[in-house]
Amino acid sequence: MDFTAINALFDAAVAFILAAVERENSYKQQLAAKDEQLVQKDQQITDLQAQLTTANALVSADTAELTSLHDKLTQLSGILIPTEPAAV
Repeated sequence: MDFTAINALFDAAVAFILAAVERENSYKQQLAAKDEQLVQKDQQITDLQAQLTTANALVSADTAELTSLHDKLTQLSGILIPTEPAAV
């Protein structure tokens, strides 16, 4: 094998290795971008869970208030509209 062929072989090997390194770097950048997206999605999930917890607490408080109001209206209805007819 002459030096020109050996030189061409090394050029091809270097080009192959550089292309592999470039692909690897590209994959690493893509993975880093996906990791960042996952971090953002996790943060969104955490925020939504906090909002759901707050909404659940508000609904529970409203339910308690509505139950209390219903009980008072039932009591008031019993006073204003007797369930038994008045004795004559």
